[in-house]
Amino acid sequence: ALSKIRAEPLLHESGVVGVVSQIDVESQMSMLASAKLLLTASDVPISDIIAASGGDVEDEGSEVLLDGLHASMLQQVSGLTTGEAAVLLTDLAEHTNSVDLQILPAQDVGRALQSLKLRVEQAMDRVVTEVSDACGAVLRDFKSLGASVSLGRTELAGILRANGVDISWDVFE
Repeated sequence: ALSKIRAEPLLHESGVVGVVSQIDVESQMSMLASAKLLLTASDVPISDIIAASGGDVEDEGSEVLLDGLHASMLQQVSGLTTGEAAVLLTDLAEHTNSVDLQILPAQDVGRALQSLKLRVEQAMDRVVTEVSDACGAVLRDFKSLGASVSLGRTELAGILRANGVDISWDVFE
């Protein structure tokens, strides 16, 4: 597997698509997930990312260069690596209405990135709801036992399993 560190210098030699072509599929999927989360967590508006790359989401004829968008994302999305940005943008470019994957319509990019952020936010909201529901049930069970009760590993594992949490014994050690 090609690491993110090794992928970094390739950008300057081969462009965004060159970086991605050098990364194995499993690493690409991991980097794509990471990039989506970082973009979603970023406070920077999508229109600012596009504007910094020379595009305008309000102008129907506006286009952005993939490499310029890559540089803009690296500057504006905290924690994003060269490889992660390259994988995200290559995936995005393949889902736009552009014939040339190096030049993308700014409005398509804006809509695609906004849609991506919305899907990730909705998924994270569902995860938080699921986790909070499970935690709430476990906490209610603990509270019902009383403050002075001492639990062994078996009893603790039983309460967790009863609430849908499957914990291995290694966690308790």
